[in-house]
Amino acid sequence: MLAEKGEFPPLIICAEGGTSNGKQLIAFKKGCFVGLRAIQPTLLIYKSPFIDLESSVCSMYSHMILIATNPYCSMTMLEFPDFVPNEYFWKNHQREGEDKWKTYARCVRDIMAKEGNLGVSDLTIEDKFNYKKLLYPNKKGKHSD
Repeated sequence: MLAEKGEFPPLIICAEGGTSNGKQLIAFKKGCFVGLRAIQPTLLIYKSPFIDLESSVCSMYSHMILIATNPYCSMTMLEFPDFVPNEYFWKNHQREGEDKWKTYARCVRDIMAKEGNLGVSDLTIEDKFNYKKLLYPNKKGKHSD
């Protein structure tokens, strides 16, 4: 509440909680939505003509080397207006039986995906970890992301 009043710096939370394939947004975690407070969505879009900058299933170390050795990376930041849920929003966007935080997260993700020319995916960060286990079966329980 103090940040909303301008009395305290805002808190930055990565709602997605992990990476997708760089072309889709996965479902957001509930952390920044569960309080039903105002948020300012921000989207970072990375591009390179030579490599896929999305880390997917490579280790963080490998990912950092790829980015550091590629001089042609760019990032675009899209800052959206503050999003403040209200009764009109709930009445017109909440699905039957859906928790309010899920409605909030879904709608913000849909806006970000549309404006960022991205798709949406119902896969989770846990799905990524399971995929990583299939690719690297000898690295038991280690996640570099």
